[in-house]
Amino acid sequence: FTRSDLLGVAGHGPEPPRSFAAYKALMEELFNPLRDKALALMQKEPVFRTAREVWKKGQGQANAAIVQTLSPWVVRALQEAYDFSAPPVSFQHAAGFLGQYDMRHHRIIITPRLFDASLKDFLDTLIHEEMHAFQAELILMLSTQRKGRTLTPPERAIAQYWKNEEPKYRSTLAAGSAMSPETKARYRMIGQEHHAWTTAHFLSARISGA
Repeated sequence: FTRSDLLGVAGHGPEPPRSFAAYKALMEELFNPLRDKALALMQKEPVFRTAREVWKKGQGQANAAIVQTLSPWVVRALQEAYDFSAPPVSFQHAAGFLGQYDMRHHRIIITPRLFDASLKDFLDTLIHEEMHAFQAELILMLSTQRKGRTLTPPERAIAQYWKNEEPKYRSTLAAGSAMSPETKARYRMIGQEHHAWTTAHFLSARISGA
């Protein structure tokens, strides 16, 4: 760690982390409590327990009905825990992707193919894309104040780190589903993707019981 990294991790200034290790430490300090709050909210709602009991991999038609009830609860829990405008979910085929955040229309698009997957896979994709929406909101708040909400110095440091990485993020994302294993490994080391991936993996595994 450099002195600037340590100051950033400690929350003493808005300077973005200068290494992935410093970013990861600050990310965990800021967002792990929010992730844990989202988990607690989901665990107390019977709808998640019911979904875990009745979801059957490969039975897409039956699972589609579960999704219609479950998805709004996921969105609501994440919105409360992370204090952001969590977008609603739309189900339609997205070429090459299981899901994506449509920033223009502020919605999450999930492919119906996931109805045949495991409950963990469905939740993993949905939560992952909601985290991208959360990231986009924080980046926007670097220049636009949200009514009743301003970024703390550590949040500003994280959002600036994400913003600085956007050219690298977009260029890697352009490969889509055709990414090589090496590209996928680098992709997960990009700040936004690492945050979305680790958060979704943590929550989906615990909620689904996988």
